[in-house]
Amino acid sequence: KLKITSRCVSAGSGTLELTVSKAVARRIGLKGTLLGSGDATCNANGRAITKVKPTAAARTALGSYPGSVRATASLELAGAIGTPTATRTINLKGKGRA
Repeated sequence: KLKITSRCVSAGSGTLELTVSKAVARRIGLKGTLLGSGDATCNANGRAITKVKPTAAARTALGSYPGSVRATASLELAGAIGTPTATRTINLKGKGRA
């Protein structure tokens, strides 16, 4: 599992999705682009800590791929000010990845 911490302005809950591009998905052996997702809830301190659970296909593909993987985290929180979406690009490094 991957734990991602983000800041939020107002209280609310939503989802976080971790995806890769079609080219990266093809390179690591995935049929789709979704690596995993998780529920996000903004706490009183203005932080949302999300545990992203990988899909079974992503777990297998990342386990056999030796290199690092560039992924996009998209956080969508529903709150008092609407449904803002924040996206960030992250680099996944793991055991044996450079």
